[in-house]
Amino acid sequence: MTGVCTDITADKIKQEKLLRAASVFSNAKEGIIITDTRGNIIEVNEAFTHITGFSESDAIGHKASILKSGKYDASFYEQMWDALINKGYWQGDVWNKSRSGSLFAESLNITAVKDEMGKTLYYVGIFSDITDKKAYEESLIQEAHLDELTQLPNRRGLFSSLEAKLKGSLERNIALLFLDLDGFKAVNDTFGHAQGDELLIALSQRLLSKVRSGDIVSRIGGDEFIILVNDVSNVELVELLTDRDIKACAEPVALESAEVKVSASIGVLFAERGARIEMDELLDKADKAMYEAKHAGKNRYILETVSAL
Repeated sequence: MTGVCTDITADKIKQEKLLRAASVFSNAKEGIIITDTRGNIIEVNEAFTHITGFSESDAIGHKASILKSGKYDASFYEQMWDALINKGYWQGDVWNKSRSGSLFAESLNITAVKDEMGKTLYYVGIFSDITDKKAYEESLIQEAHLDELTQLPNRRGLFSSLEAKLKGSLERNIALLFLDLDGFKAVNDTFGHAQGDELLIALSQRLLSKVRSGDIVSRIGGDEFIILVNDVSNVELVELLTDRDIKACAEPVALESAEVKVSASIGVLFAERGARIEMDELLDKADKAMYEAKHAGKNRYILETVSAL
């Protein structure tokens, strides 16, 4: 009797590894997408379909760009591909678009799979849906940038808007109106803080209804407001807009217990296109102009100009 015996231990181990890999691929809660080196989708798992809405037949054979949200320019994807080609991986948070057209945020890791010679065979992307997390983070940012009473941007929210404009020299004319209410303390003392808060809310809404689209009304504390006038053509227009705000604040306000009247002293800083000025200096000049208006008799404005170099 003769026989032949072949050791298949290595094959069994390899087969078990493949089965485990297939099980992980199928049962993973994270979405998995595999593409060739040109970005064509060759395989996806069930979690991919659950998150994106694209079925296996919808996705396979198409470019991974079917997920593009339109939120990023070409340079974003160029940097991604540069990292994949030169480093073999890319990771980050990205907004993509589902089959229904709705946007979702994902935490994405892409890895290049190479052969023994170092040649890239395909790319594996693994991602999880972080849309709820992003929404929560955005809500925290919004809360941190809003005044609790009036829901206007607060000092931090205003600074955030100003910072982008003041990097280098101004690209457009802007004006900053630093507004302080005259007679607000008397309203608080006479009618109470609740009625004072009601007055602040009413005047906030009144100012919001008057400003142009794109201008920002913010409450930076107490009875102080700042109006950021964006892209204003000339100083004469700034004066007209400031007169409008002076009149708006002087109109009577009906509170729960009485009708009251206050006024406003406004310091105006007009900064010309090309001017170089820091945010602290901008606010300080407008603040000083406001106090000059107070000392000059209130219910008026003082205007200062920062010229281009």
